[in-house]
Amino acid sequence: MAVELTALGAGISVAGKIQPVLIALAVVNSVLWLRYVDHVVAIFRAAAYVSFVLRPRLSGIVGEPVLRWEAFLRQIRSRRYVAGSAAEIPAGVTQERFPERILGLSHPSLLFGLASPVLVACYLYVCLSSGNRDLFGVWFASVGALGFWAFTVVRHLDTARWIRRVDLLMAEAAADAE
Repeated sequence: MAVELTALGAGISVAGKIQPVLIALAVVNSVLWLRYVDHVVAIFRAAAYVSFVLRPRLSGIVGEPVLRWEAFLRQIRSRRYVAGSAAEIPAGVTQERFPERILGLSHPSLLFGLASPVLVACYLYVCLSSGNRDLFGVWFASVGALGFWAFTVVRHLDTARWIRRVDLLMAEAAADAE
């Protein structure tokens, strides 16, 4: 996220002088979004491994439920945390002002998802209002950047569906373990 914001800030500051920076930023934004989505997938794969492989083995050895981080998150996020459970939690911890539907994927997607079309629109406006004569180049770059952005959106939606399925399976596994 920090790289994304830095790239956007730096690019927009020079965009008035160097118009192609806007279209390059649209592509860079999509690349950073793909990397972010891949990172979230890696985290969920690790969580799934803990939930489906490690937790059952360790719980069997110890004789009681262990490694219940995912179940704990679901409890406090749904405000169903039971007072007096294994660890007492202050009331303020359970109150999220803007909870994400999919942890780590919902809110960043607003920035990543909106930046490329806005940058392409700004690029088109700047190029067309400045009398740029290379209309084929302008449209080609714009369509290319938006095509890559569309691919990234599809990848994001596929990932969101996969995460929902894995999250549901982890919730079922946690419920079965109790």
